[in-house]
Amino acid sequence: MQPADEIFKQVSSMSVSSTNKAIARHALSVIGGTPAVHGYFDAEEKSSIDVLGCSGSPCTDASTHATIGLSESSSGFFSDGKEIGVEVVMAAYDRYPLIPNIVSTCAFNRINSQMSIHPGAVHRNVIREYYPESTMAHVLFILPFFWDARLKSTMIENRLVSWLYSIPISNAELEFLDRRGFEALEGELYRADVDILDIGRPGLILPH
Repeated sequence: MQPADEIFKQVSSMSVSSTNKAIARHALSVIGGTPAVHGYFDAEEKSSIDVLGCSGSPCTDASTHATIGLSESSSGFFSDGKEIGVEVVMAAYDRYPLIPNIVSTCAFNRINSQMSIHPGAVHRNVIREYYPESTMAHVLFILPFFWDARLKSTMIENRLVSWLYSIPISNAELEFLDRRGFEALEGELYRADVDILDIGRPGLILPH
């Protein structure tokens, strides 16, 4: 496994804190695969975020991408009096190379616009922004379930870090979520055993 200093050589931000390097090491130890870290800027180049890419995880023809350092921003959520720092993670087939852009956009939604990131929250049209013809348009945040649920809340140095997985959903699935709630949609996705690595998967036909 590459040391954190090595995988951060391609980052475009000026410096990387020891805590963020430790977050990258922890995420890589759980996710596995071949790592690389790249820096992303928002459209105005005022905010930046680093994204860890792990090719070959969770399967050989897919990659996982996770923010490194979003947890520095306030999440508004606390556990035992300590604020939880959130990092965003998403996996997809390698035929979708713009997934890290989607992940970074979710991060900028929080950093710049204070959009909430928690289980059941949706960032609308972040997939459609990069893949306008895709059947999936939005991301729904859930607790990670790949990697035997080992990507869970962890104290890293002095920061309590929690990862949330970005699952792609369609317009119809979002409408169902708005009508019936998070648990109802989560149950439908689970029962249908949808391929969440495919942002071009067919949308679910859901009850009214």
